[in-house]
Amino acid sequence: MKAHLIYVEGNAESESCRDTCEASLQKWGWDYEPISGVTPHTLDEDEFPFPDVENGRLQSFGVDEPKKYPIKKSCLFNNLRLATKVYDAGESMIFLEHDTEVIDRCEIPFFKDLLFLSMDYAFKAPSVLADKNFAGWQQYHQKSLAQTYEFPRDIYPLKYYKDSVWNNSMMVPGTSAYALSPYGAEKLLKAVEKHGLEQSDYIYNSKVMNLEALNPSIVKLQKYNPNLSHRGV
Repeated sequence: MKAHLIYVEGNAESESCRDTCEASLQKWGWDYEPISGVTPHTLDEDEFPFPDVENGRLQSFGVDEPKKYPIKKSCLFNNLRLATKVYDAGESMIFLEHDTEVIDRCEIPFFKDLLFLSMDYAFKAPSVLADKNFAGWQQYHQKSLAQTYEFPRDIYPLKYYKDSVWNNSMMVPGTSAYALSPYGAEKLLKAVEKHGLEQSDYIYNSKVMNLEALNPSIVKLQKYNPNLSHRGV
């Protein structure tokens, strides 16, 4: 399965992270392609010409933090570009952010829509989601024996809290590393066309598509996170 490694061209921190990730991809024999991602300087609003989803997280950035708005939209467009490639090719592909590191072979079992590849590390430092309130979820996940499993609604801690059409759905814990099937890509693109644009990790939610995770994870987070989605490029 082809992996797309997204990085920010010309940004020294991002390119350093990309190099670390590439070394791990080569070590474990992954098929991959480094992709220069969308930034506020290269953002083309006409590429996905849809309004923001009403009352969503992306819309709130446009009102409350306008400097971050084009950064968040750029991140979203990177994910929508992958979905478009997956849908057009009719084959599953992998999305990797620059600050990830591969720790095993690329052996992906069957999944329906989206398979999260770094759940073991999603709620641990250096993740921005590292929080003692998520301890119960981590204990559950560590005891899970299934190779793939659906996000468990009863105890999964990350819920969509904005008052939009996707309120109270489960969200992916960021978009660090996931595999997307043609079925998932189609659902995502139809959701964008019908309801509008949303922050990337908010739009990948359980009301849009089926969310599963791989156990154990085959991707982890690098120790250093440039956090460019908040700082800019």
